[in-house]
Order: sequence, then C-alpha cells, then structure tokens
Amino acid sequence: MRNAPDVEQEHRMSRHRQAGQANAARGGIGRAQR
Repeated sequence: MRNAPDVEQEHRMSRHRQAGQANAARGGIGRAQR
C-alpha cells in the first residue's frame, strides 16, 4: 500500500500528459481556424 502514492503520481502524470497533448492539438486547430 506504500507504493500507492507512486502509482497515483504515475497515473496523474500519464493522464496529464495525454490531456496536455489533446489540449495542444485542439488549441492548435482552434488557433489555425481563427
């Protein structure tokens, strides 16, 4: 159970990276259209 914090950090980082890439792609498309 002590490893739980590390796992949570890994999940948060992975989700954050995926969300960042998605937001960057959407932002790029939105900026291009505008």
